Amino acid sequence: MPAEGGRTACVQLYGVTSPRSALPEPRGIDGAPVEYAAVAGLVLAASRHEVPPEPTRERLLAHHRVNLCLMEAGPVAPFRYAATFASLEAAQAALAAHAGRLAAVLPRLEGAVELSVKVLPAALPPPSALPDDGLPATGTQYLRRRQREFSQEAQRADALTRVAGRLNEALVGVVIDSRTQLLGQRVLALACLCSRSKVAEFQRVLRAVRAAEAECRFLFSGPWAPSSFVA
Repeated sequence: MPAEGGRTACVQLYGVTSPRSALPEPRGIDGAPVEYAAVAGLVLAASRHEVPPEPTRERLLAHHRVNLCLMEAGPVAPFRYAATFASLEAAQAALAAHAGRLAAVLPRLEGAVELSVKVLPAALPPPSALPDDGLPATGTQYLRRRQREFSQEAQRADALTRVAGRLNEALVGVVIDSRTQLLGQRVLALACLCSRSKVAEFQRVLRAVRAAEAECRFLFSGPWAPSSFVA
């Protein structure tokens, strides 16, 4: 069927789940109804739109809410927001080749959510002041400035590596899986797959690590649908 009130220009995918007798009927992005389609023994959740929905905060949250609603009924392999196709049939054809992998990951995601932690090192003092024109007066001054900058980057990277090790060690037995990424030696990004029953324990561990690493800033978000653990 076309998008409500007009033609279908694209189909937005939310995730795939296993077949079951009753599926929820949430509203998706821009209030579009979520519909279901069979894909090689799985069930695809999607919505149709007259124009491709550009990402906004409300649309991202709507996408997230659909996956959380699906997760209440069973395991879901969620797709990221940018997963769109020209038609539902095109989406079914493209996903059929990956159905075996998606079916294999679903049991692992049963009852699990994704928790996100970003760690930023404390601000370091800026390099010594340069001449008024903002340019180094001599080659030696330029080299010294670059050395200071490299030293500061190394300090940041060392601090984040230490925190990553502390976090991963403290979370053994609390999380099912985790993915750690260092973003430009300035931000540590940690995605964790965690049982819903252990979210409170995760938060307690995070508070303890945060207290021990007072010179770093910790940003926590979640729970989210576990999109980082589908691939």
